[in-house]
Amino acid sequence: PGVRYRAAVVELGSFKAGTNATFDDARRVKLRNAAMIDEWTAKAARSGAQIVVFGEDYADSGWELPVGAQNVYAEPLPQPGTVSLCSDVWTSRIPLASALACIARKYNITIATGLGDLGPCVRNISPFTREQFPCDRAIGLTAFNSIGVFGPEGNLLAK
Repeated sequence: PGVRYRAAVVELGSFKAGTNATFDDARRVKLRNAAMIDEWTAKAARSGAQIVVFGEDYADSGWELPVGAQNVYAEPLPQPGTVSLCSDVWTSRIPLASALACIARKYNITIATGLGDLGPCVRNISPFTREQFPCDRAIGLTAFNSIGVFGPEGNLLAK
């Protein structure tokens, strides 16, 4: 009680994913979306916001992903913690998440945005389709519709 925060909410369309996308194609699209997040985060920070929230699946092109391309666009997000993802070590493994972490650190702000999280296959049933989550058996992973919250220190606060 008594603590006040200024938040910014941004809803905009993301750059679209192409069909039959390669990992390099996906990286380019995700980083274009990250550039838009940078632009809007700068505006939010200049307005005094301490947190900026983007839409579901914005950063990875979301609903526009071609069927079967989710694993190409999703990234294996680490567990939340204090380690900054704004480093070359993370840029090569999770380019979108690393870019978002660097943007948050650059503007000393918290960023929340939808993105795909690549994680271990599960046997859970989707509440929407009533089917098991799809699993890429070759790599043992599946893409989850997630949200990443990146803190002012460049760390992943939540997913």
